Amino acid sequence: YNEADFVTVHETGQQNLAAIPAQEPGEYCFRIQAFIPGTEITAGSNIVCAQISFLPQPQYFLIRKVSVEEDSDNVQLIFHTDSTVLDPAYVVKRLDENSGSFEPLDTLLSGQETVSFTDISSMAAAKNEVYSVEILDSCRVKVWQSDEISTVFLTAEPVSLVLNELRWNEYMGWEQGIAEYVLQRRSGEFSTFESIAAFAPGTTSFTD
Repeated sequence: YNEADFVTVHETGQQNLAAIPAQEPGEYCFRIQAFIPGTEITAGSNIVCAQISFLPQPQYFLIRKVSVEEDSDNVQLIFHTDSTVLDPAYVVKRLDENSGSFEPLDTLLSGQETVSFTDISSMAAAKNEVYSVEILDSCRVKVWQSDEISTVFLTAEPVSLVLNELRWNEYMGWEQGIAEYVLQRRSGEFSTFESIAAFAPGTTSFTD
């Protein structure tokens, strides 16, 4: 080994343990050099080498939908992922408005191509909920971070005896965007929803 083959990757005064992340697969060799303070006098260790390889990475990951269940305020997430990845884990996170950060809800272990999760603690009846999913490999290292995706939160406010003003936020998370929004209405709790209007993307209000 030539002196020029080595680069300094970590300096320490007292520690005798260091974790050095590898950026690329291949063979990595290491040695430790001790320095006398204020001088260039050194004492070197033996050289140790290790072969580093990375686990296969997922080739695709898509959150198919995030939708509020019709008979509850629970939110269902369905996503498609690369099932050829060995022993993956999926960390489902939800945006905490108070902290502004995504907090983990659950970690799912699945080797299936389609994975679903139901958030039973959501506040989807009071606000739109925003989610994100992390994929961990079999070493539980993060290898993929999904885009943010949100529910649609609908409000209705009477503006007269016969008119209601409806407002909603745009659905967020589909790479291809929204084709249209369809407004559905029913009379009473047990009747069937019927479509009454369709809107172009970007529309977020309607007076019925």
